[in-house]
Amino acid sequence: LLAAAALTLAPAASTGIAAQPSQLDFTLTGHGGRGDLTASFSSPDRRNNQWTTSFAPASLSGLDLAGFHARGANPVRFALNRHSGNLDCAGTGGLSFARGTCRFAPRAEFAAALAAAQVPAPRHDQWIELFALDVRQDLIASLRAAGYPAPDVDTLVELTAVGVDGAYIRSLAAAGYRPE
Repeated sequence: LLAAAALTLAPAASTGIAAQPSQLDFTLTGHGGRGDLTASFSSPDRRNNQWTTSFAPASLSGLDLAGFHARGANPVRFALNRHSGNLDCAGTGGLSFARGTCRFAPRAEFAAALAAAQVPAPRHDQWIELFALDVRQDLIASLRAAGYPAPDVDTLVELTAVGVDGAYIRSLAAAGYRPE
């Protein structure tokens, strides 16, 4: 029902998607050298786009765990690649803690999928939300294939936040739930 209610928003026309790479600050914390790492990201002004999440070390491409856990001030670099964009981070760390900055760049193919589905062009802060929640093209394609009205970016974020994905939308369509 939540998905159906969220999808009743009126569609808006897309005028094209243009987003410039942007900067975020990060902190990365280890847990005694074992298990997941906790990463916090925020806009430099600390007013927008703040989120904290856990990552398996392998999902942070290029992270030198030995340097991250070692004593001293060591260079720390890693990348996080998701459907909507890429985050390239660099900073200094040691003793299982690091801080630095990241550069976010939207993926062109994701922007094209939004435009093709008539999703209005995301604002800068919305690009970061799409990335933070890992909104996927499969959700966008499934909504379109099922005949739902074009969602806005906030709706895509909300649907992803509550666990709605392309498979769920396809199962609704297969069960006969279609927009009116």
